[in-house]
Amino acid sequence: MIIVEKENICPKNIQVYLNRWERMKTDLLALHAMREDTVGEDLLEGFGLYIEFLQHCHGLQHLPEEQIEQLEALPLNGKERLQFIKNSPKQYASFTQLDEMFSETVKKLARLRVQK
Repeated sequence: MIIVEKENICPKNIQVYLNRWERMKTDLLALHAMREDTVGEDLLEGFGLYIEFLQHCHGLQHLPEEQIEQLEALPLNGKERLQFIKNSPKQYASFTQLDEMFSETVKKLARLRVQK
């Protein structure tokens, strides 16, 4: 298992990623409402931000895809959910899945902060 680094998961260190996601989320909602073709590309940017967020939490510079299941902060069924998002970035369900993964990861990080 790849363990989170306690100093990386303090609220002030993760807030940067959450703020960026909130801005992206607002834009993605608007794109979905207008049924824009670029929504898939923009969602993949959000996907990249989520991967960056996980890397930061675990103190990694690079995250090989085959190691993603080993991340301590990854939510339940995370690998499969990320694969769904990656394979279907234009679907609204992918957007909601990514949003839920951000939320679930934040909750898991809060629990890990208390435990460490």
